Amino acid sequence: MLLKNQSKGAVIRGFAQEVENGKTLYEMQLTAGGHAKDVTFDGAGKVVSVEEEVAMESIATPAREAIQKAVGKGKLQKVESVTENGSSFYEASIRKAGKSSEFKVDATGAPLK
Repeated sequence: MLLKNQSKGAVIRGFAQEVENGKTLYEMQLTAGGHAKDVTFDGAGKVVSVEEEVAMESIATPAREAIQKAVGKGKLQKVESVTENGSSFYEASIRKAGKSSEFKVDATGAPLK
């Protein structure tokens, strides 16, 4: 995936640099179509991961049901579609009892670590 393709039509909100497992990575924070999108890439410009905020109703039913169950009486803050190392999954940010957590699930509703 080319970095240029990921940022097409988006507004750049910022950049960050991080070191993960000894490798320096860069994150470009974008607003695309009115929602947040973060693209992480290496020094050569190769895209490592893409996190894009999505509407809950737009995701696969089994994944949506698993997220709703995980939220329970808490509050769903956002859901992102994540593509990382060739695999795709959903990441929900949940707030329960004053604490924030993340819940990852694949399209079939299976929880991921």
